[in-house]
Formats: sequence, C-alpha cells, structure tokens
Amino acid sequence: EGLDGPDGLGGGGGPGGAGGPRGPGRRDGAGGAGAGGGASGGAGGPDDRGDGRPEGRPPGRLGGMLPPKQLTADERAALMVAMKEIAPAAAEELEIIRGKNPQAAERLMDRLGGQLHPLVDHKDRKSADFAEKKADLDAFVEVVREGRLLAEERSGQNRPEMITELRGKLRAAIGKQVDARLKIQERQVEDLTKRSAKLREQVDRNRANREKFIDERMNEAGDGQGRPPRGGK
Repeated sequence: EGLDGPDGLGGGGGPGGAGGPRGPGRRDGAGGAGAGGGASGGAGGPDDRGDGRPEGRPPGRLGGMLPPKQLTADERAALMVAMKEIAPAAAEELEIIRGKNPQAAERLMDRLGGQLHPLVDHKDRKSADFAEKKADLDAFVEVVREGRLLAEERSGQNRPEMITELRGKLRAAIGKQVDARLKIQERQVEDLTKRSAKLREQVDRNRANREKFIDERMNEAGDGQGRPPRGGK
C-alpha cells in the first residue's frame, strides 16, 4: 500500500449522504439532510469529494483513496459481527444510519470494510500498527457521526448557534482523522527509510566486491585457466 493508496489522507467520506429534503451530500461535509455523513465529509477536509481520485484532487485534499469494494450481503453480515467486537462505536453508528436510510448504511459498510478487514486479520492486536489503524477507524466513525448530527440539525430546527457548534465538532473530528492517517504515513515512511538503508548497504557491499564477482564469473565461465566453460569442448 503506497502512501497515496488506501492509506492516503483523502476519501474518508461518510455513507454518501442519506438524501432528504436537501438532497445528496453537501460541499461543507455535512452530508444530505437525512442520516448520511456525506461523501464529502471525509478526512480530506470540507472540500473533499470522496470520489477516490488519486490525481486531480481539489485544494485541501491530502492524498488518494481507492474506491470501496461493494460487499455482498453475506460479507456485510460477517463484517457486522466483527465490527461489534472490534469497533462497537462503528456498529452503533451504522445501526442508527440503517434505521434512517438502509442504502446509505450499505455504502458506509462498504467503505468501513476496507478499514476493518486489516484489523480483523491482524496477527498482533497489541501492536502499534493495530492501534494506529484502530484509531484511524474510530476517527472516521466520529467524522460520520458528527456529519450526521450536523445534517440532521440543518434539516430540522436549523438553529444557527447549534450549527456553529456542530460544525466545530465536525472540523475537530476531521482533524483527528487527518492526524491518525498522518501517523500511519509517518510510520510507513520510517519503515521505507529503514528498508532503503538496508538496500543501500547491500549495494555498497556489492560495489566494493565488484572485482571479486567478476573473477568468480570468469572462473565459472572458463575455470580461471583459459579453459572453456564447464560442459564445453
């Protein structure tokens, strides 16, 4: 997974907006007027389209995100069982959205699958890697929840002071997810740096032994005495 792939900073998104009187997802990250957090409410920022584009991203988008795989009904059922164990807050939010808009819940489940499967399959749940990925998932769920609450306020009482408060909470939640994703990227860079250093050491050793390698190949080719290669005449 490259730094601009699934672990990129963009494309967090919500369940795609739940629809309602105000229509689909809003550009301010609040989602539709119904249950959804909105595809634009991801970690990339308020102007994040959440469309999975690795290139040509608008200002404020800090990375790419592969489009989510569409899960089957059986896969969603199995994922829900795992979610209740590993990420109960995500399962709770999903059930709330399902009660308001089942299609939005399915879209959210598809997106959560990409983040939850690595946790389910993780060999060491006490590792820093697991903790970082779990924090990223939890932050994403918080973005979805705050986006849903803001959307519901807009379509309901639409109180200016409450909208201001909820926008502040949504911004803080997006910031937490960006920070969580950055932490994952920083560890990836550290790992790549260590691998690069080892590869450089190997190249330097090979360069220092260049003449030795040539002599060995010469011996293999002609036994080092001008004789033809083994098997020759």
